[in-house]
Amino acid sequence: MTRKSQLHPVSRHGVVWLQWKLVIFLYVALSLLSLLCIHLQYYSVTMLETLSVAGSHIPPRKYPGDRPKVAFLFLTRRDLPLDFMWDRFFKGAVHSNFSVYIHSQPGFVFNEETTRSHYFYNRQLNNSINVSAQKQTLKNVTDYMVDVICKRAELGYNYGVILIPEGLIDFIPEVQELIAELNEILANEVVDENGLWKKKLFDLLPEAV
Repeated sequence: MTRKSQLHPVSRHGVVWLQWKLVIFLYVALSLLSLLCIHLQYYSVTMLETLSVAGSHIPPRKYPGDRPKVAFLFLTRRDLPLDFMWDRFFKGAVHSNFSVYIHSQPGFVFNEETTRSHYFYNRQLNNSINVSAQKQTLKNVTDYMVDVICKRAELGYNYGVILIPEGLIDFIPEVQELIAELNEILANEVVDENGLWKKKLFDLLPEAV
């Protein structure tokens, strides 16, 4: 009759030694990883210094005609409350590399009395149009934009950006009256048969409207 082999319990000393071996292994692994990170960081810094030295010998890029500039356009009702912040932003930059334009209320001039930054002096767009005050129609506004595009195309400027405020349509007097009329129809279900001008305006709008 064979005797079953008995499993001897692991001694406390063996458990402690195993824990120490694990700690030593982790310590060595972390040390090697730290040395590797330091080496990679030193290598990357060395490469950047090499590239910066090499880049210093690259001649400046030459552009045909005028040098490209960055244009900053500010849309505001009157003055610029954060002009001091933009003054710090522009400070130190080469003035010939950027342009500043301000679309403000017609007639509002940016000078020493209205702004704290000399970068905004007389940078307002003087051909701004107050749509509501001049009672511009929707057709007038669209014709004006088309005329500007055509004039630029004649000068060879076949590019550009048009910024149209979302609330522009609300300031057109005839559109305001049209909206008021539509609200009246929805409220009282009464249609003004004599409102021919409103029909012409409505026909001018896209079908999706």
